[in-house]
Amino acid sequence: MWVQQAFWIFAAVAGVVWFFLPYLKPVGGRWSDPDNEAPWDLLQLGPWVFGEQRHPKGLHKFKGRYKSGVWRIARMDVGTALFEAQGFPPLIAQQLSGRTMVTYLLERDEKGATLQGTMTPMKVIFVKFPPQVSKMVPEAPKKVILTKKD
Repeated sequence: MWVQQAFWIFAAVAGVVWFFLPYLKPVGGRWSDPDNEAPWDLLQLGPWVFGEQRHPKGLHKFKGRYKSGVWRIARMDVGTALFEAQGFPPLIAQQLSGRTMVTYLLERDEKGATLQGTMTPMKVIFVKFPPQVSKMVPEAPKKVILTKKD
């Protein structure tokens, strides 16, 4: 009987640690990307993170989680005008809106001032007639550094 009680106590402690461990490397707040003027607004809830980056022609939505010391964040681009500005036809832009276009693997430094890691953008391959997305292929990862804004 004591084994069952010990199991539930251990499970409860492990759950609390799993939930609060990411707060040792929090990412909630405003972050700036040197390649982009619009800041990232991130909200952290335990091991999960949600956020957005507003642009005049659309919106980048972020969601991700903390796993093995690394924040894994996916960026979904929303807004057909955002894709049309990149040269996509309107029907392809409509198909791409809301899809994950970039994935990030980010680690926070000891001081908490920067998030460093890689971003993996997706290459979109489509046919013009009929207009449809053929496939999306990950490109080579690129380095990215975000700095904390106060």
